[in-house]
Amino acid sequence: MNDREKLARLNALLAAGLSLKAAERASETATIGGVLGRQYRLIRELCLSCGAAPALAMAELQAIAVGQAEADARLGLAAAMPKSSAKLVQWLPLAALLLGQVCGLGSLEVLFSSALAAISCVVGIVFLLLANIASTRMIAKAQMVQVDHSIALDAFAMSLRAGLSPAIAREKILQTFRKVFETEVSVDAKDEIARVISLSETTGAPIEKLLRARAIEIRFNLHQVLLQRFERLSVRLLIPLAIFVLPAFVFISVVPISISLLSKT
Repeated sequence: MNDREKLARLNALLAAGLSLKAAERASETATIGGVLGRQYRLIRELCLSCGAAPALAMAELQAIAVGQAEADARLGLAAAMPKSSAKLVQWLPLAALLLGQVCGLGSLEVLFSSALAAISCVVGIVFLLLANIASTRMIAKAQMVQVDHSIALDAFAMSLRAGLSPAIAREKILQTFRKVFETEVSVDAKDEIARVISLSETTGAPIEKLLRARAIEIRFNLHQVLLQRFERLSVRLLIPLAIFVLPAFVFISVVPISISLLSKT
């Protein structure tokens, strides 16, 4: 049972009338890890300290987790293409070397009979290693995701629904967030809360609904940024692949095959 399923079981048990502690024991929520685990602990601690209804708060968290899982699946598909393309291109020089041997060009045999061919192959492998290092770093950089602080807006809305004043709710969220995530709420999240409060005071719109709508929008924008990053990565990967793989192709396949053909003439 994965973490999202544990949260779903917790919500089912809470809806069935069990207390929060009993539902937690039965659903093993203490083992929920990662970002979802921190989000869960944040909402849980605020529920206990603010007196908010855990059933509604956890149901909202589950909706966030489902949306996050769907977004992660899309991001995984978007990241798979540049990864597979990089690996495929990096294997082409070695595949060409093997194909030359299969076709009777002696591309492998010449490595044992010609020092120049062996040195050329070694140099090509070094270029392939450099291509792998460069592409791996670019992919890892594209996958880097900062902490999603939009959960602070959802927590703020939950605290207000529990009856806390905006000032008290804001202070509780800052303290609890710092304790759970071991970092401060981002300046952007604080500014978003301030803007939503100002908008609510100006328009008279319910602040809780404004906060949740804004949190949904922030998460959507974050996922769109990551998707665009992976789309650009497919193009940017061509640079290290062109710089390193093309010379590697020459050193690993073209040079040994050429030496083998010349030695037979």
